Amino acid sequence: MLSSATLAFVALVSIFGGDASMAASVEYDGWTFEYSIFDPYHAMKPLSPQEIPPVMRLFTVNAAGGEGQILDRNHPETIMYSDFRADRDTKVIIHGYTENGLRDQYVKMKDAYLGATDVNVIIVDWRLGADGSYFQSRANTRVIGKETAAFLHALKTTAQTDFNKIHIVGHSLGSHVAGYAGEALIQDYQEMVARITGLDPAGPLFGGYGVKSNYRLDKTDAAFVDVIHTDGDFAAVGGMGLMDQLGHQDFYPNGGKDMSGCDPTVHNVIDSAFCDHILSVEYFTNTIPSPGRYATTSYAQSFFDRLINGVDYQDCKQPCPEMGEHAKPGREGAFYVKVE
Repeated sequence: MLSSATLAFVALVSIFGGDASMAASVEYDGWTFEYSIFDPYHAMKPLSPQEIPPVMRLFTVNAAGGEGQILDRNHPETIMYSDFRADRDTKVIIHGYTENGLRDQYVKMKDAYLGATDVNVIIVDWRLGADGSYFQSRANTRVIGKETAAFLHALKTTAQTDFNKIHIVGHSLGSHVAGYAGEALIQDYQEMVARITGLDPAGPLFGGYGVKSNYRLDKTDAAFVDVIHTDGDFAAVGGMGLMDQLGHQDFYPNGGKDMSGCDPTVHNVIDSAFCDHILSVEYFTNTIPSPGRYATTSYAQSFFDRLINGVDYQDCKQPCPEMGEHAKPGREGAFYVKVE
């Protein structure tokens, strides 16, 4: 069976040959992005920040509605005169492919945060970079990651925010944007955010044998990286996520592939796949006001299970790591979570 990387290479050659190169690079705002047709993960030229500018939307308990206060790193006064406060924790939400920051699932997450505690919630709305072909949007994640890192650095220089108070939550392609942002903060600014949470990180063009850790979200991108997998089935049967362990703690509700309520015999294949994929956001949001909502359990696996799933669940004893907003650094590994 061809790997996802090989399939991507064939598709890029046959469909997007005009947008890929044998070996080239492009520079945007002092950042260099290399791409090559021989690198299926970074085969396409990403669009410039001017073509796909992300919009940073701030919400607080004092300004919780509407489309948020727009913050612009190139205009420090938008930060200084906003309701952003450095003494609060800051939650950064990054949406996925073909989505935008004002979709219901992200508004619900924002509202759950603001209903539970006094925090800064910043939604990175990169809809212009996420609306093209999947191949192009995947390429654009690198630019949006750099832009997000530069914005967070501006929060420190302008508002003296503490990186130990920053938690990035990304869904699908947004998980890898978060990874690129975390990596850029380390490399470009010698800073590290406290935590990144990946919600069903996108699988196509991010998985496969030999993929480099710096090509996707991984546990070196933040002090603590936790991941929830809900749609890790093979892409050929509709899986949009990854089964690969990426973080310090990786959680697999009901095994990480097929979620309760997303039965393909009830939904068509596309709807069912997206249902599994988006449920990672719902599961996470449900835990914001409700610590311990889902039970992380011990799970006895056969050799066949490990071989097929590629995941070796930890036989955790109480207390087990907790999936969701209230996850904390501690025991590392892959954990099975029972969700009704």
